[in-house]
Amino acid sequence: MLIDAVFSFDSIITAGGTAKHVEIMIAAVVIAMTIMFLFSPKISGFIHKHPTLKMLALSFLVMIGLSLVIEGWDSHSAEQLHLKNYIYFGMAFSFVVELLNMTMMNRQKKRRIVQLNEPVLKQEEKNLSDEAK
Repeated sequence: MLIDAVFSFDSIITAGGTAKHVEIMIAAVVIAMTIMFLFSPKISGFIHKHPTLKMLALSFLVMIGLSLVIEGWDSHSAEQLHLKNYIYFGMAFSFVVELLNMTMMNRQKKRRIVQLNEPVLKQEEKNLSDEAK
């Protein structure tokens, strides 16, 4: 809950810093909050069902934060190296791989594949006295 609040305030601050017209910024934040409140139970259920997607999203946030730090440090070099293109391509590739993994897992669940254990052979007990057992 605390993380959601931090990200919400972060989005509002970002919108305020990038908007030229305050009215548009206010409308965008109100619309975004309304959509977030309407769809949050469904999104929360989906994320709880697929925890790897949650980890992927958190790693995307770290990558975006790192790219912002690099751009703040030397924006000219970051622009010449097309840093954003590489980062977004890597993120898109990771997301597609995760979607393929989720599709594969759903297909395996539908097939109901039974995994058999290897047979365990009983060891023969030798005629030992009660003290040796």
